Amino acid sequence: MAMGKKAYPRATVKKVIKAHSNMTMSKNADVTIFLNYVLFMETYAPFFEAHYSYLAASLHAGEQRLTY
Repeated sequence: MAMGKKAYPRATVKKVIKAHSNMTMSKNADVTIFLNYVLFMETYAPFFEAHYSYLAASLHAGEQRLTY
């Protein structure tokens, strides 16, 4: 298998994780976290796209968002 472009920048992912938690990380924790993120997005993104697409359509039509 030929080596290609990196799937994600490991250093950036590690910096983000460390910035949001004051705990130490194991050697490949960033890989596990990234794979969990990808799995989450593949699982739930189609659901949200199908069920909340009306929000984008209403915003393009000029409707205002509700603010809380």
